[in-house]
Amino acid sequence: TCEIAAEVFEELRVQRIIARPFLGEKKDNFFRTKNRKDFISPPPIDTLCDKVIKSGKKCFGIGKIADIFGQRGISESVSGMSDDKLFINLNAEEEFLNELTFVYVNSLLFENFKSGNTINTKIIDLKGSTIIPGFIEGHGHIMGVGYNEMNLDLLKTNSNDEIIEIVKNKSKSIKEGEWIIGRGWHQDKWKDSPEKLIKGFPTHDKLSKAIPNHPVYLRHASGHASLANAKAMEMFQVNKNSVDPDGGEIFRDISGNPTGVFNETAQSMITPPSNTFNDHLKALKLANDHAIENGITSFHDAGSDFKDIKAYKTLAENNELDLRLFIMLNGRNDSILNYYYSKGPQIGLYDDHLTIRSIKLYADGALGSRGAWLIEDYSDQQGAHGHVVTPIETLKKVTKEGSNYNFQICTHAIGDMGNRLTLDWYEEAFDLVIREERQIADPRWRIEHSQIITEEDQVRFKDMEII
Repeated sequence: TCEIAAEVFEELRVQRIIARPFLGEKKDNFFRTKNRKDFISPPPIDTLCDKVIKSGKKCFGIGKIADIFGQRGISESVSGMSDDKLFINLNAEEEFLNELTFVYVNSLLFENFKSGNTINTKIIDLKGSTIIPGFIEGHGHIMGVGYNEMNLDLLKTNSNDEIIEIVKNKSKSIKEGEWIIGRGWHQDKWKDSPEKLIKGFPTHDKLSKAIPNHPVYLRHASGHASLANAKAMEMFQVNKNSVDPDGGEIFRDISGNPTGVFNETAQSMITPPSNTFNDHLKALKLANDHAIENGITSFHDAGSDFKDIKAYKTLAENNELDLRLFIMLNGRNDSILNYYYSKGPQIGLYDDHLTIRSIKLYADGALGSRGAWLIEDYSDQQGAHGHVVTPIETLKKVTKEGSNYNFQICTHAIGDMGNRLTLDWYEEAFDLVIREERQIADPRWRIEHSQIITEEDQVRFKDMEII
């Protein structure tokens, strides 16, 4: 006996099905009812077919059950299953069909559907392909995905020389002095490392020599560091006398000269021209299409501002937003926070395509650039503990405000100290109102990344019910 449990479809708000394929010549399919306690047996094939067609409701035939779960062994081990189909009934009135969202039927019923009244029936032949529920991207930056399509995509580069060649080719296609922007490089993934590395990162020298007349700004794959060439640093008067900002660092050589790498908050010292709203719409459309093409149907965006949200709404109003977006507000932007505090969480806008109910904060930086906030020194850099990239008072203030206004708090914390203090701030906010008196008893607060955690703090995640 073979049993398939489609628990994954719970996220799609449909009923669970457990199908037991037939043994030998006897076909015996069972379906779990809504109460999930008993199995019921379907009526005869022709009766079932007749009920579906006469109901006038939509049915979708979406391929073999073995294909849907990618279970090759099932179709191979049980003869006769290759033609079996799975139907989703969306809105049937018949008692039996109300009990089932998924109807697993064999090839005879499928043929009856094809020969019957198919005005309200859509049949999709997968031709042996596998189908699964849409993926939910739990943490990403949707506009960044789009702009990565518009600018230089460096995610698959294997060396510093390859990046320089890509930038050089781009410079030949634009006017002198225009910006060249890219993202995605990661020195730890390069097959060949440059001869000159400082703190494990490349310097601007070779890049600046190859592209002297265009300002170049290339963001690291993590988004927590960037590489600028000499032209860009000259435009913003960055030199050996420049002072590191709070929560950031200009990497320097032994003489104190900038290497071109700007870590964490220091990235704001080089600011390429702002994108227009039309650029934003173009980027969002590209990101939407890119996600859908790769099976991502829902996306948690980790930090949106007014222009971002305006773009989301514009696409939704034009019926061009396929993704279901779950938005975390930019916790560094007081104006957007105050605006949404006054409105409260916005849930299920545009037919569940836009929800705004969370706030994104940053406690520390990234591990690879030594920005994650650690309890002990970095093993390869004595005295370095990482960076606190947002003032602590701001983090504590917004955490408490989020609790008061019923917004979920999602804080970026990678280092063990960053995680520990974030848990402390969450605990302080929770203690202000006892659980029984909270408007939302289980606020499902999150710590994004939570990469390095001490054993004692791992227990606190569980006790405090932090995601």
